[in-house]
Amino acid sequence: MIAAGFEYSKTYDEAYDFYADGDKGGANAWTVDRASEQIESIRYATRDAFIVAYPHYGKNYAWKTAEQTRLARALIDAGADLVIGHGAHLFQEIEQYRGRWIIYSLGNFMFNSSGQYQQKRMAPFSLVARLDVAAKKGAMTASLRLYPIFSDNLVTNFQPHFVTDQQFHQAYELLLLHSSNKERLQNTVETGKDRFGRYVVLDVTP
Repeated sequence: MIAAGFEYSKTYDEAYDFYADGDKGGANAWTVDRASEQIESIRYATRDAFIVAYPHYGKNYAWKTAEQTRLARALIDAGADLVIGHGAHLFQEIEQYRGRWIIYSLGNFMFNSSGQYQQKRMAPFSLVARLDVAAKKGAMTASLRLYPIFSDNLVTNFQPHFVTDQQFHQAYELLLLHSSNKERLQNTVETGKDRFGRYVVLDVTP
């Protein structure tokens, strides 16, 4: 089950009337309290569900913020099995929290904007996520493959592509460098290569 929300912004609320309210359509506003309440409700109603929380949050072309950390961890605390964020236009840190994985931001995929990687002096990498779920001896197993892609439209002419081996090592080292507890992360994640390209794989079995 996927639950999605957009972090609350006073500017978006007051200037653009951006969020759903009562009988008015709009984005699902996620404050920590509201997001927690929604996930707890889903968990209570469907106790055996595999819940993926999908927040849109963070600052553009920057590493994760303290506000992102609070929201992502609150989603896990409320019952989410996996958090896959987006909104920062580049990949961000990954973290294992209370035995569950948080991917703070996937970055861009097909995005109709020139982008600001060079202007912001940030590495032009994003992630494509593939969730594999299987039944084994009556129990569910799940793994998440994260494929780094080169997503600078000014270089690729709006055609992002899977990274080369050299770019993969650069992207992987960036993930390790900025994610919490680099040594533990190295011992927990695995890397591989298939017909699509190089990837990092996480065991996300609940």
